[in-house]
Amino acid sequence: MSKKKNKKQRYSEVKQEIPVHDDPYWEVSGIYLDPQRISRHINKFDRFEDKYPFWVDELMEGTPTFYCVLGVAKGTEKNEIEKAFEKKMKLSCYSDNVIEEAFEVLSSPDLKKKYDELLSLFRQITKCMPPEEKNELINNHNNYIHAEKDFIRMEVLTATYGGYFSLYPYGIPDLYEIIGLDKTSPFKEIKRKCKTGSELFKKIYTILGDPVSRADYDFMMHFTIQYGDKKIIKKRNSRQKMWDNLDNDLFEKIVFTALTESIDAEESVKRFTEILNRNPDWKQYLPSNNKTFFSILGLDSNSLSGDKKEIEKIMREKYRPLEKTPEVNLAYSMLKNASLRDDYIWLIEKSEILSIFSDIIFQENDFSSETIQSDEMKESFQSDKIYTQTTFGNIIETINKNN
Repeated sequence: MSKKKNKKQRYSEVKQEIPVHDDPYWEVSGIYLDPQRISRHINKFDRFEDKYPFWVDELMEGTPTFYCVLGVAKGTEKNEIEKAFEKKMKLSCYSDNVIEEAFEVLSSPDLKKKYDELLSLFRQITKCMPPEEKNELINNHNNYIHAEKDFIRMEVLTATYGGYFSLYPYGIPDLYEIIGLDKTSPFKEIKRKCKTGSELFKKIYTILGDPVSRADYDFMMHFTIQYGDKKIIKKRNSRQKMWDNLDNDLFEKIVFTALTESIDAEESVKRFTEILNRNPDWKQYLPSNNKTFFSILGLDSNSLSGDKKEIEKIMREKYRPLEKTPEVNLAYSMLKNASLRDDYIWLIEKSEILSIFSDIIFQENDFSSETIQSDEMKESFQSDKIYTQTTFGNIIETINKNN
C-alpha cells in the first residue's frame, strides 16, 4: 500500500470524531493537513494570539464560542445580548471572566468582526491537529455544553425549589430521608407512606409521587452534589443534628414553607436581622410575646389593607379613645407608616420560622460563605476537569437570587 493511500485512509478516520452539538459557530475540521499547507492561516492565528490571547486560550482549551456562552446567535441586538449577559452572570458553569469578555466582544461591532475572523481561522488551525488532540478538544467542549445544560435546568428548578435549595447547605433533610424511604423506592411505596400523612408528607408526595417532579428533584440533588462546594456539602451532615432537635410540628412547618414558597433563607434572615437592628423595640411585640402593635390598638392586621385613606381612618378611630401611653403612641406611629407596617407584618408572619433560620444559618458564625453559590459550583465543575491546557476559575450569587 502506498504512503499516499495510507495518508488518505488516516485522514478519513479523523472524520469519525465525536459530534459537536449546540454551538454552531465552533467548528473543528474533520480532515488532517500538514501544517505547511496552512502556514498562512497559522501565521494569522499567531498574530491573533499575540493581540487577543484570552480569546485564543479559551478556544484552544475547548471553551464554547462567546455566542454559545451567552446563548445568542449572530445578529442578535445589543439589548438582547445585555439581557443574556445579566442572566448568565446569575447562574452559569462559565467563569465570570469568560462571560464578561463574551459580553464585551459581542456588544462591539469591531471586536465581534475580529472574533468571527478568529473562529474561521480556528477551524483552519484544527486541520493540522493530531486526531487525539482534536478529539480531546471536542471532549472538553462537550463537557462544557453538558455542564451548562445542567446549570440551565437548575435555574428553572430554583423557581420551584429555591426555598428548599437555599437551606440544603444548612442540613435540611433530603425528602427521601424525611419519609424514611430509599431513593430507589417504587412509587407505590412512596404513595403508601405519604398519602395519609401530614400536610408535609402530602406535599412530598406531589413531588416524589409524580415521575416528572421526582426526576426534577433527583436532578437537583445530583446537581448539588456534583457542582456544589465539597466542603459545604460535607458540613451539612453535622448541621443535620440541629434539625433533629426541632419540635416535629415546627420542623414540618419549616420544610413545608421551604417547599411551597420561593423564600431565600439567607436573604430572609438578612432582612429579618436588618429590620430588628433598625427597630430594636419591635422585638417585644412579635407573636412570641403577649402583645403586638395590632393588639395594642385593638386592630386586626388583615383590616389594614386596601385604600390608604381608609386605612388611616380605621387607625385614627382606634387610636383616638386610647390613653396616649408611650406604647400606644409607638404602635400608632409605626403602623401608620406604610413601609414600616409592611416590614412589621412580614416579621409577624415569618418570625417563628425566621428565628429558626437565623439559628441555623448563624450557628457557625460563617454566614456569608455558607450557601451553595454559583462561584463555588463553577470552581467545582472546572477543578474536576482534566485538561492539558490551563483551566479557568470563579462563580457568583445564591441560586435563589434568580427568582
